[in-house]
Amino acid sequence: MLLGVAAGAGGVVVLGALAFALWPDGAPDAGAAAQPAAVTSSAPAPASPSPTAAPTTPTVAVVDRVLPATQVWTAMGVSCVTGDVLSIAVAGSVSHDQTLAGTVGPTGLLDPGFHKFNVEGFPDAHTMTVIGSLGQDPGTFFVVGEGATYVCPHDGELNLGVNDRGVQNNSGAFLATITLTHG
Repeated sequence: MLLGVAAGAGGVVVLGALAFALWPDGAPDAGAAAQPAAVTSSAPAPASPSPTAAPTTPTVAVVDRVLPATQVWTAMGVSCVTGDVLSIAVAGSVSHDQTLAGTVGPTGLLDPGFHKFNVEGFPDAHTMTVIGSLGQDPGTFFVVGEGATYVCPHDGELNLGVNDRGVQNNSGAFLATITLTHG
């Protein structure tokens, strides 16, 4: 590598010595290409991002259950804990008096004249509509009808039923699809 030419033979020797001293790993090989010196920095390495908690994926369970119209309450075999979400969809038809004319869907009888047959705790809901609770705790009663979404206020087992005190003359069953979401 030619760094420059100085006047006189002594100047060339000085520049040659300077080139020899600055060359990485001593003098260059005759056929080697010039290699840049390694660059170092005193700046701190960038901080690695702090780990963040991965978002939790909710656990979902879906079950189908038969809901007979001949019982006020039927345990569904589904338990929830505080904050779980129950999504319930109900299909089918039942009879409130064992006649074809008495056939109703999950929303029940629309005539308020039948309210005298309602289950205690559901005075204004349609008679024969699908109802729900955790256990049989009146503080957790809710109307399901054709479908409802319910956030569990405490731990418990889901019960579904029909809003009718006189179930002995009912017939048929609904099909309930229950989706339980944890987290």
